[in-house]
Amino acid sequence: YSGCWIRLVDIDGKVPPGLHAWVEFLGEDGVWGVVDASVPVDPEDRKQVVRPVSKLPAPTSRESSGWVWAIAAALLLFAGSAALLGGRRLKRRLQVGSETDVPGLLRGAATRPRAFERIRPLFTRRLVPLIGRPPISLARARKESLRGRLSRGSPHTRLAEQASTGGGVVIDAERAAGRAVADALGAIDLDRWQELLDGSWSDDVTTRVEAALGAGGQPCRLRVARGVGQETMVLDGGLLGLGTRVCLVIVNAEGDLWRSVRRLARQRQPARAVLWLADSMVHRIGVPEEALGGCLASLAEAAVRERAWSVS
Repeated sequence: YSGCWIRLVDIDGKVPPGLHAWVEFLGEDGVWGVVDASVPVDPEDRKQVVRPVSKLPAPTSRESSGWVWAIAAALLLFAGSAALLGGRRLKRRLQVGSETDVPGLLRGAATRPRAFERIRPLFTRRLVPLIGRPPISLARARKESLRGRLSRGSPHTRLAEQASTGGGVVIDAERAAGRAVADALGAIDLDRWQELLDGSWSDDVTTRVEAALGAGGQPCRLRVARGVGQETMVLDGGLLGLGTRVCLVIVNAEGDLWRSVRRLARQRQPARAVLWLADSMVHRIGVPEEALGGCLASLAEAAVRERAWSVS
């Protein structure tokens, strides 16, 4: 037995969550062994690798005196270094490893910021890649996410490119670091939106609803698509750099709302179908109460006339 070393990955002497520690020892045969409590070891293998401390020979007096001199030399070296530094302030630095290390660190800091709060460079350095713009810090990305302004996409998607050109904060999802942060912060997926828009369509009902909302001062682009996964999806273009008057709405063709609209249209009640869809849209896109009359009044009047005509 020549010595025992304990290697810890720590921050200011504390091991943060998610990191790991283990023990390494040098045996009599000059071979280093590892004792890791988190790794299952067969009992027979443990007997061969880990020796009880009581059976290890004590260090000789010569070895002990060697350790004393080594400690003394280290103290002298430390004192000399302190004198040379002359009280200059030391700064911490984050030494970023390989490209594969950064995404994991950013993902951990984004999802568990308190666990990584002592590693300030992770939050302040510009490590989050954007499309068409310089990278931003994780702290900035978190702020933009809370404001609903953080999106993600690839440089080849029209919607992502348009948002970036318009000043939006669009994370480059083709970069590993970008994907890690976008996943952790729930950035709006513009590639998904582009896919839905490419497969969407409009008809007479959606066109009339668009016209009514536009006349009421609430312009939007209304489309229908399959595979949406929810009744409607709404994209506020003003927050994402797509224009202050751009509101994209996709209605699920397989949802209850669109089925009801189509059923009314098949029953020769198109005005009622338009009113039904428009009434749902004004609540989903958040039309102010004072603007509801301008958006729905003409449609409600048309639905009443249609009902009266069918009864007569």
